[in-house]
Amino acid sequence: MSVAFDLDPAIPAPRRPPARTSERPLATVTTLHRPSPRTVAPPVRLTRRGVHAVVAAVAVLAVGLVALARLSVPAASPSARPAPATIVVQPGDTLWHIADQVAPDRDPLAEIDELRRLNSLGGNDLHPGQVLRTR
Repeated sequence: MSVAFDLDPAIPAPRRPPARTSERPLATVTTLHRPSPRTVAPPVRLTRRGVHAVVAAVAVLAVGLVALARLSVPAASPSARPAPATIVVQPGDTLWHIADQVAPDRDPLAEIDELRRLNSLGGNDLHPGQVLRTR
């Protein structure tokens, strides 16, 4: 009982549920026991031979993956024709366009700097008919 029921008799005491009369238990209890040492498997240990086998398997797998990666590389492009030694500027040509024609695999900005250096160009101005050295 709580203190409030003990001090004030005007407060009715809470009703308790009737006692169970059935013999069926409310829950079952399972008792767990520690397993015997004979039934527990010993920890797995890797012998020296096992270590060598695992290392060999990983090495073979790595070589296989490298070989597979090498096979997936695209074939080399046919030999690219060498850039001409000189180019005649056509109407509408820009240094960027010429750099892209001369060295499509290089950074255009680096090629533009190279064209400026080879031809002693001060700016970006090109004139049709002008001959530019590319090598």
